[in-house]
Amino acid sequence: MKPNVLFVVIDAARYDHLSVNGYDRRTTPNVDALASDGIVFDDAFAAAPWTPPSHASMFTGTYPSTHGYFDTGSGVDGAATLAETLSAHGYRTFGSSLNPKIGYDTDVARGFDDYVSTYRVPFVPRSLDEAREYVFDLLPGYARLARDYRGMDRKAGEYLTMAAVKKRLRADDERPFFGFININSPHNQYHAPRRFRERFESFDPDEVRMDVVWDLARYAGNSYMVGDLDPTEAEWRALGDWYDGEIAFADSLFSELVRILKRKGVYDETLIVVTADHGEHFGEHGRAYHQFSLFDELIHVPLVIKLPGGERAGTRTDDLVSHVDLAPTIYEALGIDVPEGVEGRSVFSGETRDAVFAEYGDPVTGIAALESNVEGEVPAEAYDELDYALQCVRTRRRKLIRRIGGEPILTRIDDEGTERVVDEAWDDEWAALDGRIDETLSEHPAETEGPEIAAGTEEQLERLGYL
Repeated sequence: MKPNVLFVVIDAARYDHLSVNGYDRRTTPNVDALASDGIVFDDAFAAAPWTPPSHASMFTGTYPSTHGYFDTGSGVDGAATLAETLSAHGYRTFGSSLNPKIGYDTDVARGFDDYVSTYRVPFVPRSLDEAREYVFDLLPGYARLARDYRGMDRKAGEYLTMAAVKKRLRADDERPFFGFININSPHNQYHAPRRFRERFESFDPDEVRMDVVWDLARYAGNSYMVGDLDPTEAEWRALGDWYDGEIAFADSLFSELVRILKRKGVYDETLIVVTADHGEHFGEHGRAYHQFSLFDELIHVPLVIKLPGGERAGTRTDDLVSHVDLAPTIYEALGIDVPEGVEGRSVFSGETRDAVFAEYGDPVTGIAALESNVEGEVPAEAYDELDYALQCVRTRRRKLIRRIGGEPILTRIDDEGTERVVDEAWDDEWAALDGRIDETLSEHPAETEGPEIAAGTEEQLERLGYL
């Protein structure tokens, strides 16, 4: 029997806010438990700082400038996706997400036999069978929503996404499965169910401006990045408290998937990947949310892999790993030949990296959100600081961020992993790193227009901070 694969992406979960990675708050007890059965990668990095290109890189094993999926206005080029390849090898493939940027009608969903996009609720069914299927998928999610939120719909899509995947995990089917889920928490607006939200609240409401904290949460920090907000340290901490509650909520949802695998008796034979597509900024380097940046707060991500049969259980490694390595790692673990065009390498290949790379396309979506979520004109200084496509190379101690059309940003990483921008002369070492970007990454595409927004998705994109 071929091993099953469960691929879990906890959206916007930055590395240093998970207890599995040493965070002093117990935000992820269930991922911690998985780590005892698997391998923790302490130096894993996303190939992009936000959802669409990051998922495309994970699914194809290629960099954004190769697959071209910087936003939903284009297709995913290059290598075959995980779903396409595994489907061709006899796997039952299914996935679910509430984020329209990786919805059923995007190339990220290419190759899945069954892909449920829960932002399409309510929706117009294409057939009676589809209507019946959605009703049975989504009823359990609505029941949980009523219990946890008493009429609030902020997390409706999250529960519906879980209900869809859980149903497919329980299916009586002898074929091995490849299941994918994007757990949207802890993506902003940071509104977890009360029992999680209050678990980490450490601030005094009388000592923070709650309207400022809410503005940061609701509007993706855009007012801060244009200089209209000046949050105090206490207000950033309050936002972090809410964020930690979201991570704990996501962790609890993940535990429900593991519970199903164990009840079915297939946990041991299932390869499980848990990671994040990117992290989140909370004022570092003058940034908030997850646009306009390739700093570590966005691209340093958690990664735990549990192999079938308990192989390498309970181990940790500080090897540099890229998200483009995930697809070839899964192929090797399953005994499947790596498709042509894959740029990553299996983490079990015996080859180690001395650098990782990441890219951020022309910030059409980020700038559009900035312009729509602030009052008045966006100052020229904000455009001068933020309006760049980016490429970077990161070693253990240095990072060079190339700003297309601007001056590069140079950073150093200290023993504790803290990244600091440095003002240093351009020398042979920096020049060598710059050359490695050219050797590894393709040229960025020319500036493009933003994607057309399909009917019914605009409200969800606004909630996620993209508009």
